[in-house]
Amino acid sequence: MLLAEQKLDLIPKYLSYVMGVVDSNDLNVNVARETLQNSKTFKIINQRLTKKVLDMISEIANYDEITDDEVEAELEEDSEELALME
Repeated sequence: MLLAEQKLDLIPKYLSYVMGVVDSNDLNVNVARETLQNSKTFKIINQRLTKKVLDMISEIANYDEITDDEVEAELEEDSEELALME
């Protein structure tokens, strides 16, 4: 069931660039979309999703242990994989 047509319905505006799918068994599909969006479960999903995204961004920002050689090796590997796709 499509619960939120716009991603702003599920996550805060400042995270509007994040895209994905949320699968939950906790939402009742036999009620109106507006009722679900105002439900406690939807709000909990919103809070947990926001926290998870911010935690992942923080983890990426703190990842400074990579060396220039490792970056070059990754870029080379990626370019080889892209060449194989063509």
